[in-house]
Amino acid sequence: MKFKLKNKSNSNNQKQKLIKKRKKRKFTTIKSLTKKQSKEKEKEKETQSQKIISDNNIITIKVKIEEEDINQKIYLLCKNSKSIIYEGENDYIKNQLNEEDIKIYLEEEEGKEEKIPMHNNYNIFPKMGDFNLKIKFNTIITKGFGLFSVCENIIHIDFTNFNTSLMTDFSYMFFRCYNLKYINLSSFDTSKMTNMKYMFYGCQNLKEINLKSFDTTNVVDATGLFGNCKAFVNLDISNFNFKNIKDMEYMFLGCDNLENIVVNEQLFNQIGELLKNYNITIICN
Repeated sequence: MKFKLKNKSNSNNQKQKLIKKRKKRKFTTIKSLTKKQSKEKEKEKETQSQKIISDNNIITIKVKIEEEDINQKIYLLCKNSKSIIYEGENDYIKNQLNEEDIKIYLEEEEGKEEKIPMHNNYNIFPKMGDFNLKIKFNTIITKGFGLFSVCENIIHIDFTNFNTSLMTDFSYMFFRCYNLKYINLSSFDTSKMTNMKYMFYGCQNLKEINLKSFDTTNVVDATGLFGNCKAFVNLDISNFNFKNIKDMEYMFLGCDNLENIVVNEQLFNQIGELLKNYNITIICN
């Protein structure tokens, strides 16, 4: 009978190797857990960031649906590039926003909201009435060009919870919103605005507008800004600074009922020539 003696040093080496393996396995597990936690934190951060963007990019509108509008295409955002205002340019909505970026909610009684489908910037309403809607954007909007142009059924727009701090182009934003009667722009950040060409052109039922929040220091083009705003009687633009303006042509074209306009000294010298054929009282603050 033979007996084999165990080598103690070998035994100890094996034990140490086993301990190292276990430690390595434990470390790998901790490392993988850390990666997982890190990904979860990133996802949570992204969700929170998305919520901040979403909460600061809500436009509230009211749409009036008449009998002839039932089951017709009602545009809640600008029409496609065939519209006359685009003059061959690409469709703004198609370029900047995907369907996933916009969600429309119908405000119901008791503060409830119902998500409604949207097809190519329009919606279908099966009955008459005034409908309060919330348009929620899941992305920061950097261009306002033609955003609500030719949206003829919108009667109220409120931008209280909408972020415009990165927007430079506000041209054609409310172009031919014929039935628009009320607009809240008090929270507008226009510090980067350079273009307000035809911004309110054709808002024939808009009787008054508060533009006190507007910073126009960087504006170079205000062509046709208030053109065909036929319901204006009084207009206060005394806070406007047009030191960089290059084009103001047709700024008040078709403002047939405008009687009084309040300006500052700089504007008084700039728009005098524009208003020489109008029966308008210019009040200089």
